[in-house]
Amino acid sequence: MTIFPSSSVIFTNEMRIELYGSRRAYVRRKVSMRYRNEYVCKTFKFGCRSLLLWGAIKEDGSRILLRCSSVMNSSAYQSILDEELRDIYGRDSVLMHDGAPCHRSVSTQLYLERKKICYISDWPPQSPDFNIIENMWSVLKRNVAKRFSHTIEELWEVATKEWYRIDDVYIKNVYVSFPRRLDVVRKLHGAHSKY
Repeated sequence: MTIFPSSSVIFTNEMRIELYGSRRAYVRRKVSMRYRNEYVCKTFKFGCRSLLLWGAIKEDGSRILLRCSSVMNSSAYQSILDEELRDIYGRDSVLMHDGAPCHRSVSTQLYLERKKICYISDWPPQSPDFNIIENMWSVLKRNVAKRFSHTIEELWEVATKEWYRIDDVYIKNVYVSFPRRLDVVRKLHGAHSKY
């Protein structure tokens, strides 16, 4: 296992954000105003419109947010890396992506080798305790939920504004927490942690 400073790691991941969130919203109102439009939220049982986003962060606060097609396959993922990663990937960078099928496919592995992109090859799938971009997704979703979007385009505009509004100091702090996260997960033998 190669050890490298977490500051050289570019954390990446995909996230879906819904136009109308599925979380319960509490509203203070008079009983007689129960069915007024300003106190009613749209809900969807299935098929709520959403955006698939891909993001990347570096310790210095550099970041990328990209709107993706609704399905992420190997060729779409490779196109994202080809077009977007070069903006923040440097000679000492290491790419972190999880075990999603589009990340682990043979064609993606060959692409990474051909492009000479250094990456972490044994990252466990679905490991939010390790991937600090999950903290960014949480902040982004929370901030986007505070602003009500009516269309997918508005949702994308709000998500972009909120993504770049997250303070660089916050990113630095989650990077600083990385060795602590690893230590906690090791002590718990891979079980879930507070992170």
